[in-house]
Amino acid sequence: MLSKLYLIGIGPGDPKYLTLEARGLIEKLDLFLIPEKGGGKKELIQKDQN
Repeated sequence: MLSKLYLIGIGPGDPKYLTLEARGLIEKLDLFLIPEKGGGKKELIQKDQN
């Protein structure tokens, strides 16, 4: 059996901004993983300045 991996972006990070298509997909999934949020903008700014 071939498995599928779906990546769903949530834009600015507020789950209220999910599309209806994304919500429908999430409701059908057997497994739903959420990655741990990183350091955020400050971390990116520090990397850019180096």
